[in-house]
Amino acid sequence: MLIEIGGNYISAEKTLERQQIMLSHVVNAWNLAVLPPQKRKIEFLQIKTSYLALNPLATNEELQRFDKFYEEIIAKKLELCPTDLRIIINADILEINGKKHITVATMPGDILKTDHLSKD
Repeated sequence: MLIEIGGNYISAEKTLERQQIMLSHVVNAWNLAVLPPQKRKIEFLQIKTSYLALNPLATNEELQRFDKFYEEIIAKKLELCPTDLRIIINADILEINGKKHITVATMPGDILKTDHLSKD
């Protein structure tokens, strides 16, 4: 499903290293889409803060593209598989015999739910 959601961005990158970076962004967007909208906004701000720390010279135009990318990938995930709540914990692009393959490790999304215990 990651290919359907973000394959055009991944394949646009020229090197395997850049494709892996883009895949990581697609995975981040997938995981954001699994969250409730308010939590999604908070987590996105943390991702953007990390991006800015790694790219302190990013222009406003680059930041707008960053925002647009995440909005688009989240919307595609919600449209194509709204009930898939799995969390992606790892995704790698491997080149085997000249062909690229994506391997993905997930865990159930319900693991993120927290039970609130009260003291009596």
